[in-house]
Amino acid sequence: MLKDNIKRLRKEKNLTQIELAEYLEMSASSIGMYEQGRREPDFKILKKMALFFNVSIDNLIDCPKISMLKKEDRDVSDLIFDMNEYLQKQKGLMFNGQMLTDNDITMIMEALKEGLNIAIDKNKDK
Repeated sequence: MLKDNIKRLRKEKNLTQIELAEYLEMSASSIGMYEQGRREPDFKILKKMALFFNVSIDNLIDCPKISMLKKEDRDVSDLIFDMNEYLQKQKGLMFNGQMLTDNDITMIMEALKEGLNIAIDKNKDK
């Protein structure tokens, strides 16, 4: 679970919650809430954590469907599905200060799929 992974990775680096919080530019109480499972970090914080701990976001959030697959076995549609599920579970998810609705997230996923289709079509022409 995410809360356990954050705590384990922090302890492996011999960091206090305060030290990790300073790096992530947030309060130590937020780190404590993440480690207790009372709050979940937004994508921006997950990205910073993954970079700091040198792990992928999917390994950080412990998403077995993604992380157990070999690189060559991954299908982007599976990743999009998992990303959609993850985003739908987030409470209070925002983008540029605007609260996202379920419909917004669905539209984002559709735009991602369309972008992939465009990229595939362009590569077919080469």
